[in-house]
Amino acid sequence: MPSTGGEARHLDTGGQPASFHRWSPDGRWILYQAERRLWCVESTGGKPVEVTNDTLRGHTAAWTPDSQGVAFSGAISRPVDLLVVSLSGGNIELLDEELYAGQWWERSRPTWSPDGTRIAYVSRDTTIITLDRSNGEKRNITKGVGPTWSPDGERIGYIGREKGQWNLWNAAIDGSDAVRLTVGSNLKWAPSWSQDGEWVAYMEKEGSWGVWVVPAYGGRPVRLTEVSHFAGFPTWLDSNSETVIFTSPK
Repeated sequence: MPSTGGEARHLDTGGQPASFHRWSPDGRWILYQAERRLWCVESTGGKPVEVTNDTLRGHTAAWTPDSQGVAFSGAISRPVDLLVVSLSGGNIELLDEELYAGQWWERSRPTWSPDGTRIAYVSRDTTIITLDRSNGEKRNITKGVGPTWSPDGERIGYIGREKGQWNLWNAAIDGSDAVRLTVGSNLKWAPSWSQDGEWVAYMEKEGSWGVWVVPAYGGRPVRLTEVSHFAGFPTWLDSNSETVIFTSPK
């Protein structure tokens, strides 16, 4: 559907329920998960293309900056690995082993830095790690899940646990200067930093799961969606950071 409204276009997913949609940076493809596999379909319509198979068990994913491949958490012979696959075929590249594989596995999703040189992801012991693609250097950032980069690539937002409570934080890319953005015992999930750097959207369970936003460096959180319906997995639509897209059955 056009962002200004209008007629929605149905995209063929092979008759399977689709979730965790990710639009490619060049706007050509939409990546999604169905039946524990990753698929993509052209944004203008067409036949779905299988990105992973039953063996790889593709889960959370992120496009490479050139839209030619996908980094994802999947499995070859281990519980969960960090892998990269090209849409044009070829070998699967193993980047790291033993990723986070708990009940909330979507929190382990890999995410590329704005300049495309690094990937942030979550290890099995819930340590957020950045991997430099040019030299393979890994850096432990902090304990947490669900990393999201600031638009300048200098900070990482994440869900961190303190005194038994999961809240939204951000920290410098060396793990220093951690700032807590939310408080309370409600579960939080799936943070997404706005392109202008001013806001972080996230999910919070207060009655039902809803989409919230909070100033990126501290301030009052605001709920954007109705309490009576599920809403989640927010992403920002444009560079002005005025519109949040989210998933809801309503």
